[in-house]
Amino acid sequence: MTEHLVDDTQAAAGPLAGIRVLEFASMLSGPFAGSLLALLGAEVIKVERVAGDPFRGYGGFSTHFANFNSGKRSVCVDLADPAGHQAVLELIARSDVVLENARPGQMEKLGLGESVCRLANPGLVYVGISGFGMVGPLADRPAYDAIGQAVSGLMDSITNGAPPSVGPALGDITSGMVGACAVLAGLAGRGVSGAGSTIRTSMMEALSCVISDAMLHYAAHGTERTRQDRATRSLVFSLQCSDQRYVMIQLSNSQKFFGNLVRAVGRPDLETDDRYATYADRMNHQIALQAELAEIFLTEDSRHWEGVLSDADVPAAIVLSVSDVVAHPQMEALETLGPVEEDGLRRYRGPWTIDGRRPATPSAAPALGCDTHDVFSALLGEEETRRLIAGGILRGESEG
Repeated sequence: MTEHLVDDTQAAAGPLAGIRVLEFASMLSGPFAGSLLALLGAEVIKVERVAGDPFRGYGGFSTHFANFNSGKRSVCVDLADPAGHQAVLELIARSDVVLENARPGQMEKLGLGESVCRLANPGLVYVGISGFGMVGPLADRPAYDAIGQAVSGLMDSITNGAPPSVGPALGDITSGMVGACAVLAGLAGRGVSGAGSTIRTSMMEALSCVISDAMLHYAAHGTERTRQDRATRSLVFSLQCSDQRYVMIQLSNSQKFFGNLVRAVGRPDLETDDRYATYADRMNHQIALQAELAEIFLTEDSRHWEGVLSDADVPAAIVLSVSDVVAHPQMEALETLGPVEEDGLRRYRGPWTIDGRRPATPSAAPALGCDTHDVFSALLGEEETRRLIAGGILRGESEG
């Protein structure tokens, strides 16, 4: 019987069990960070204003919202009302982390800037994710994913002279991952010193990680790398097969892999060709080697070559579509996607296993304010919570 990686027992609460995160975030970057923390076992409470996260019902229904807010709780508060503001400060005082992705100055306008939160809770880990950072000429500009990709250099690196376009939300996802990393660093530091911390990042800074090799190369040499530069130095080959699909091969470093490749495709003579004798030789003649291989790979389909290269222990893969990946047996084995739920969605289970087990499938994204009563009645008492709900200061069901 196959040993499943997913742990659906109540016993495995995750390494962040007992940590409370207050998420003042909307759209993607902050909520994605919060979703990763929830998968690691944190109690993530999404603090929403009356209208809620704009991604609720975006386009009628948003799979982004459903997936990046699963496993969380939601409270809905009128932050403009002094009583609502005070209630949130009481919640901050009993939390470990504040996570926000507002434009610089917005949390201050709400009366919930870092200094105010720190007064309420000196041990707080405060993490802010912005578009461009807190300083500099772009700091106050609005930013979405495509804007971050454009200004960071990532988009040009990918399109490489072609008309710019967007694919995956790399800006939002990357800044969310960096934000979650910041939370973990803050919690680890607090565990050592006992003191809270303020950590800030931005989409531009997060994406600088993705293209740091290209930036550092330019800083050192004054020239920009192209796609062909990467293919040359890493010995990457993009090879079309008879079924019009592509196989990617990368032969970095190892002489063994080159020998395995040329023998597997029936061209052992290439291993003794002076042009390809060493790694440096193959880099110098990468385009010629690409042409030699291209002719061979057009003779069979991609599945044929995948099998041949796998048997020969060559680093290679078919270029897959998203639908291919979702149905791929490797993804099924890893169990990163949960089963189809009653709402027709499959939920993300995180990019790691912990002690050999993957986090349990998270619960569905919360309805707006569905946890308002329970969270605040434990904090303020039943009578006060009902009074605030009746006055429209807290929004949610009055019953537990």
